[in-house]
Amino acid sequence: MEVRPATNPDDVTRVTFSTKSDPADRDLTVFINPYSGEVTNTLPTFGEWLPVRSWFDDLHRTLFLGDVGRLYSELAASWLWVLAASGLSIWVFRRVRKGRRRTLVIPTREAKGRGRLMGWHGALGVWLALGMLFLSATGLTWSQYAGTNVGNLREALDWTTPSAAAALPENTEVPEIAEQELPAALERAAESARDEGLDGIIKIVPAESGEAWTVSQAQRSWPEKQDSISVNPATGEVLSRVDFADWPLAAKLARWGVDAHMGLLFGAANQIVLGALAIGIIFMILWGYRMWWLRRPTTRAARSSYLRPPGAGRTPTRVAIFVIALLGVGADLFAPALGGSLILFLAVDLALGAFIRRRASRPDSTERKHRSTSVR
Repeated sequence: MEVRPATNPDDVTRVTFSTKSDPADRDLTVFINPYSGEVTNTLPTFGEWLPVRSWFDDLHRTLFLGDVGRLYSELAASWLWVLAASGLSIWVFRRVRKGRRRTLVIPTREAKGRGRLMGWHGALGVWLALGMLFLSATGLTWSQYAGTNVGNLREALDWTTPSAAAALPENTEVPEIAEQELPAALERAAESARDEGLDGIIKIVPAESGEAWTVSQAQRSWPEKQDSISVNPATGEVLSRVDFADWPLAAKLARWGVDAHMGLLFGAANQIVLGALAIGIIFMILWGYRMWWLRRPTTRAARSSYLRPPGAGRTPTRVAIFVIALLGVGADLFAPALGGSLILFLAVDLALGAFIRRRASRPDSTERKHRSTSVR
């Protein structure tokens, strides 16, 4: 259970708890008038998000496809930084080769058709590269598989987010808080938090008997307010305190990164930047498909040659295949969606290349028939 006391005189108190009838990732939030105790509303929530925000969060995380959609989202986030970094590298190498190191990043105006699209795609990609790298890195921190590995790494390096101690000191006995005594205990915890300087939005998390209650700030906009204390619910005594300023740098970066990714850190400005970044990525994808469409093979002969690997007649060296496979295995250990898909792509590419080479080495049916007739 979590309680968020009213911050302003005209606010309501939020009480969030889980029930057996709710899905595993959903809670129930009750809004209560702090003066009369009247329940003003009851809504299902995901974490702290109300239904509308929860709907967009589900769309973003799973595309409403459950675990399959969540894996797809992680796959996209895993490859986003690879595509951004490789595209930026190609652009830089081409600029250096052509001696255009100091020119502005603008699309090529002289080009036409596909060349013009490539100019727009490349220029926009350079401007958005840093944002795409940021989205990929922060998105993977709470993904299903890579996120778990990130959490394990942070724990091993002692970069986890600290919390106020939940255990009460020895020889401290706390009587069980009866239901009718719960409002008074919550009031004591809130007063202790205010006395400790925890202003703004706070949340109180009651614990089981024999454990301290946790009171923490919940402001995730800049400047972040994430200080927390543990209190004795029976007396309101403050037992321990953890300030955001004392968090490890990695924990701070994770908090800032996630909040910026969600558009919370800098309010409307943060959301406008994210919106522009999303629109830019959509245009890059559409231009990419359009460029392929303009270059697509339109005849049977063209389609046959189109399937041949770049530089047909040349096959990847065993060293290159081994290095790529090794990178895939290494990536698979930390980011399974990236490593697994890379290994799969490599296997399909090798199989397709072998098939095309065998097919190209055989005489076609007309030639075989001609040879057979000549022999007769």
